[in-house]
Amino acid sequence: MEGLEFANVKQSDVKAASILMEKCVSLTEIAMEIFVYSVQQIIRPNGMISVRKTCLNSGLYQFSDGMTITSMNQCVTRTLPDGYYYVMMCSSGDECNSNCITTTMATTVMTTSRPLPGNVLCYDCISYNGTDCQSNVCEGKFCIYERKVTGKELMMRKSCTDTPLIILDNSISVHEVGVCEVRNTLTSQYFVNICDNFNFCNNYCNPEVTTSIPQKQPFINCYNCESYAGECFTGKCTAQYCFYERQRRQPNGLMYIKKSCSNLPFIEYPDKSLSMTLNACEIRLMQGVQYQVFVCDMIDNCNAACPVTNRTLINCYDCEISNQNDCTTGICQGSYCIFSKI
Repeated sequence: MEGLEFANVKQSDVKAASILMEKCVSLTEIAMEIFVYSVQQIIRPNGMISVRKTCLNSGLYQFSDGMTITSMNQCVTRTLPDGYYYVMMCSSGDECNSNCITTTMATTVMTTSRPLPGNVLCYDCISYNGTDCQSNVCEGKFCIYERKVTGKELMMRKSCTDTPLIILDNSISVHEVGVCEVRNTLTSQYFVNICDNFNFCNNYCNPEVTTSIPQKQPFINCYNCESYAGECFTGKCTAQYCFYERQRRQPNGLMYIKKSCSNLPFIEYPDKSLSMTLNACEIRLMQGVQYQVFVCDMIDNCNAACPVTNRTLINCYDCEISNQNDCTTGICQGSYCIFSKI
């Protein structure tokens, strides 16, 4: 073993020293240098268990997060992002590092209740060489696992997010939580999983559900306009989703309305967060501005208004005429119909 010096060792102790070196026991009486045993057992988040027994030339053990311990002849347990640790350093006798804690007890510790929603630890890494990765850790409401195979190229991404969403290369979105599945596009094959049921649930994905090449969601017609003076119904656009956005500044009440369409099922707020609902009105207040957003795919022109009370949209006449008693030419949708006569 490196680090041993025998300058002060008596000739009669040479034979004993060679035997003790093989056992890695204390050489205090021979060379005034202390050697100890250590045993390390780590239970990884995926259930894998690694055990290492060795000897050290100092009474110091360092965990993966940099923390050190110096306690002797005592089993120390710690929970870290990369696993649950059982560590013991000892010098009480030969082979004192035979065990620290049994596997049965360790399994009991690891099967605690699931974390609270919004506090899930996830692997955060990306790999392009076909190998697995577990290099970094992040925290979010959901963990993401995505493996993409395109020809001979393989990309693996593990991350965390506050929005249960994976966008494939053909603009198809995956929302399902807790389902490992295969998704095929025209150019690639995906193995995807969005999960929140336990820490590091995005370590691997063994698909049980395989889907064929998905058909794109049908396009719908949407209103496409902007207004600073109330609702607008002038322009038209076509996409998979219709958007309604209304901003009301407080306390002066200035209002801005935008209606548009997109193939992505979310609206991005100024703070870079994403809308969380589909076919339901969402209200947020940011920096003195009230935002009402509505992402929908129910029917054509479903972005006429933001139904904050979940009222059903109704069809209304949408027309204006002069020098006549009535008009019934246009149609619009909203929570209310308005009739005015001057």
